Amino acid sequence: MLTIIEKAASKALTTTVAVEAELGSFDANERGLVEEMILRASATVETLCGRTFALERVRETSASVLRQGGSLTLSRWPIAEIHSVTANGSALGDDAYALDHGILSGAFGRVAVEYSAGYVLPGVEGRDLPYDIERVVIELVKLDWLSRGRDASIRSEDVDGVSSIAFFGAGSTMSAVTAPLAAYRVPVAL
Repeated sequence: MLTIIEKAASKALTTTVAVEAELGSFDANERGLVEEMILRASATVETLCGRTFALERVRETSASVLRQGGSLTLSRWPIAEIHSVTANGSALGDDAYALDHGILSGAFGRVAVEYSAGYVLPGVEGRDLPYDIERVVIELVKLDWLSRGRDASIRSEDVDGVSSIAFFGAGSTMSAVTAPLAAYRVPVAL
């Protein structure tokens, strides 16, 4: 079971400044729309990856009693700091357990771990969110911005003797844009 102790102040995986560098400047009325698009694109990335990227402090408790030699795979990563580990309600010292690639071992019984995990997001000092994740969000915002007012069901427009425009299919464009997220997806057990 996972409990969020300190929520992230924001889950926006890019900034309006970064989007403005891609789209060009926009007026104050459009800024609110761009901020909303950033939040939507960031939520899409989290949904596609099955995880949260923003740094948060959480408490995770083993779903069952761990037997000696068992382990607990923490659900959030990257782990920034372990604040405490308890087994059967008793605090454990750092030497009583091991943590390797998000897998806690050495503790047994009902185990609870309080830790901070995730990335420092763009626009915050110490930012460490991988740039390819931010790039995907910017590209999703760009797609959203450029398709405003366009009927998504129309694949092409042809004005005889004037112009002919063919639009990319949303599915193929989305797949190409989101391909870099594969390395950040939560593995799914089969």
